[in-house]
Amino acid sequence: MVRHTSLVLLGLGTFGSALAQQSILVGFSDEAGLEAVLERVNPPPDEVGAFSGGVGATKEPTMFRRPLKVARKATGSGSGRKLGIFDGTGNSPGPTEPAESETELTIGFLRVDFTDEDGLPIYSNNTDIDKEIDALNLLPGVTIAELNGEVKALDFPTNVKEGNVRGSSLQGQIERVLAEAETWGIFEMINITQFWAGGSQEVTPQSDVTICVIDTGYDRGHDDLPDTSDGLTGFTPPGQGGSFGVWDDDGSSHGTHVAGTIGAIGSNGVGVVGVNPDPSKFKFRIGKGLGDSGSGSYSGIIDCIEDCVANGADVISMSLGGSGSTNLMESACEAAYDDGVLVIAAAGNDGPSESYLYPASYPVVMSVASVQRGSGPDTNSFGRASSFTQPNDQVEIAGPGSDVVSTTPNDNYDSYSGTSMATPHVSAVAAWLISLFPNCEANQIRNAMINSSQEPPRAADGWDKLYGHGIIDAGAAYSLLSSANCVGAGGLSSSEVGKTQSQMAQGGAYQRDIGCTVDAHCYIGSDPNFGTRYCTDTKICAVKVPSPSPPCVGTDV
Repeated sequence: MVRHTSLVLLGLGTFGSALAQQSILVGFSDEAGLEAVLERVNPPPDEVGAFSGGVGATKEPTMFRRPLKVARKATGSGSGRKLGIFDGTGNSPGPTEPAESETELTIGFLRVDFTDEDGLPIYSNNTDIDKEIDALNLLPGVTIAELNGEVKALDFPTNVKEGNVRGSSLQGQIERVLAEAETWGIFEMINITQFWAGGSQEVTPQSDVTICVIDTGYDRGHDDLPDTSDGLTGFTPPGQGGSFGVWDDDGSSHGTHVAGTIGAIGSNGVGVVGVNPDPSKFKFRIGKGLGDSGSGSYSGIIDCIEDCVANGADVISMSLGGSGSTNLMESACEAAYDDGVLVIAAAGNDGPSESYLYPASYPVVMSVASVQRGSGPDTNSFGRASSFTQPNDQVEIAGPGSDVVSTTPNDNYDSYSGTSMATPHVSAVAAWLISLFPNCEANQIRNAMINSSQEPPRAADGWDKLYGHGIIDAGAAYSLLSSANCVGAGGLSSSEVGKTQSQMAQGGAYQRDIGCTVDAHCYIGSDPNFGTRYCTDTKICAVKVPSPSPPCVGTDV
C-alpha cells in the first residue's frame, strides 16, 4: 500500500467547491465495532441535548464482499513513489512494499453524516470533525475513521480549455447523426478497426467480458448504445438523495458519453462507433458513482467498485477523481485488482500543474493521460499532450482525449474533452484484449499495453510524467500478446512471483518492476537519471552499479 495523508479537498480548477455536507467513513472489524459506532453516532433521544460526542444518523452499512486489510496510512503526501532517486551506490530504491503494522480485517464501513446538506453541524456542541474522527478511531472494533470526500467527472465541452485544437467535426451539440462518423481517436490513433468483424485481421473473442463504468449513469434506450437485451445492467448506491438520480437515466450526459466511446453500436448506419462496436461481444455494468450534477462521494465510489466486482467485471473504468486519498477506497481498488479486475481511471485535468488525483494515483490503478489530434496523422503534432492533461509520477498511459465525439442522452451526440474521454479508449482496449487472452492476469494485460504503447511526439523516448509510457496501441498489444504470450508480453503471473497482483503493482514508471522476465521490461527511458536497468535473477528490476575504477598506483597517483 502507498502512504497518504488523510483526505484534503483542494480547490482544483476542474473541481469547484467541496461538498457542503461533511461525512466520515468508519470501517469496522466485527459486529461489536459496528454497534460501538452506532451507539456513539445515534444517541438515545433523551440524551441528545447533553450529548458531548456523536454526530448523527448514518446510512446503512456497506458490507464488503470479503474482509479487506485497511491500513491507516502514515503521514506523507503524494503517491509514495520515489522517482529517479538513487543512493550513493547507484542503486535505485526499486520496487518496495512499505512496512505496515498488523491490522484488523475490515468487514464493512458506515458513512456517518457530520453536517446536514447545508453544511451546518448536526450537533451544536460537537463542531470539530477532526476531533470526532479521532474519537471514532479509538472505539473498539473500528479499523479506520476518515473524512469522506468529493469526486467529480473530469471533462468539459470541447475547446473550453484546449486552445488551438481542431474544432468539433460535428459542430457542438448534435441532435442526430445520419451516418456513422469515424471519430479520430478510434479510426486514426488506437489501431483497432482492422480487427473488427469484416476487417482485414478479424479476430474472435475467446471469452465473455464485462466492462463496468462508474460514472453519472447511462441513457438506456439510446439508439446507438447497448440495451438490457444485450446484457446491460446497473446499480445505484443506496442512501442517495432524490436529486442524485438513477443509473439508467443519465441527467449529466458524462457517463453516456464515456459509454459511447467504449461501446457505441457499429454497422447501424447512425451516430458514432465505439472501440467495441459489437454488443454481442461484451456486456456493460453501470455504477452510478456520480450524481446527475456530475459529482459524488468516495463512499458511493466504494459501493460501486464492490458492485462491479460482485457482478463479474473484468475492467472497471472511472472517468472521475478527487484530490485526496482515502484508505477505504484504496483498499477496495486493491481487492478488485487481486480478484482479477483491471482498474483504470482518469489522471486529471489540472495540467500543467503536477498534482495527484484519486483513484488514478493508486499503484493498482492504471492512470490515463490525454492526447490530441493536432494536425492529424503523419504530422509532428499528432498525439501531442492535451493542454489540460495532469502530469505526475503515477501517469501510466495516454489515450485520445481532446475533441472526442460520442453519445449523449436522448439520441444525441456531442464533443467533449478531458482525461475522462481518454480513459474509456484505454478501458475498452483492455477489455478487448482480455476477451482475446483470457488466461492472462489483469497485471499482465496492463503491462502488455505499456510494453506495446506508441511513442508520442516528445524529446526523449521512454516514460515521462506527461504521457506515461506512451499512447495506447491495440494492434501492437494484440501482436505482442500473440507472439510473446502472457509472460513474454506482461511479465510473470502472481502465482509465479508468489505475491498478489496488488503487491506486484507499482504504478507509473515502475509498474513492470516486479515479475520482469527480460531487460526490456525494466526499460523506462534514456534519461540518465533512470540509470541502466535490468531484470535480475529474482525477476525484479534493478539498476546496474558501475564497476569501481581501479586504484591508482605508482606514477598514476
